[in-house]
Amino acid sequence: MAEILNGIEAENQATEGVSWKELRQPTNRYRMFITVTIQIGVQLTGNTSLAYYAPQIFQAVGAGQDSLLISGFFGVVKVVACFIFVVFLVERIGRKWSLILGAFLMGALMLIVALLSKTFPPEPNATSISSPGIASIAMVYLEAMAYNMSWGPIPWLYMSEIFPTRIREMGIAVGTATQWLFNFVFSQATPHAVDNMGWRTFLMFCIFNWALVVYSWIFIKETTGKSLEEMEQVFQSKVVLFHKDVPHEENIETAHERE
Repeated sequence: MAEILNGIEAENQATEGVSWKELRQPTNRYRMFITVTIQIGVQLTGNTSLAYYAPQIFQAVGAGQDSLLISGFFGVVKVVACFIFVVFLVERIGRKWSLILGAFLMGALMLIVALLSKTFPPEPNATSISSPGIASIAMVYLEAMAYNMSWGPIPWLYMSEIFPTRIREMGIAVGTATQWLFNFVFSQATPHAVDNMGWRTFLMFCIFNWALVVYSWIFIKETTGKSLEEMEQVFQSKVVLFHKDVPHEENIETAHERE
């Protein structure tokens, strides 16, 4: 209990006097850029749209009357994939390569769905699922698994790692607000895209995902296994880390000298 109380006290000391102006420091501006863009990237993968409109999506690729049943198993597959990734893989693959490989695979699978839907358009009055329809459904399932092993959990983990204790709450708040804003935008746009673009909707998400490969390669810094001190080196920051063993006044005074 004493250790918990000391931790709470140290965190309170670290955040005392914090202001939004501190986010304007160069290294924090980069962190904020990553936080906002990575959450926009989550929506660009197309998986929020798949989750919200799964029955319509599966119907568009040929699931027919079985779209609701297939949507139910779709949810189970996502949970299982995320569990396997978080428990067994996340610390082995790393943050950056998880995002790069996940975006590449999702783009490839979206492209396959687009080509199948274009080449073998589903029959509106079909009573059973065709072979191309089964293949498209399988690709959507695999795409969802790739998402839940990369762009599903990693952005949330990444946001919590890159900020020092002093500004972490503000950084995560901005990231969460960005996620919900673009979540709303894509949830409103997806039904119109499916109705008006058809198979091109999947091609659009393919392009978005492959753009995220480039984004991850250029902007994402590897943070796996990094301590707070090492994280400041990764982002070339001069921020002062707050420790409970350092006098409170010295911590605050030094932090303001860095502003």
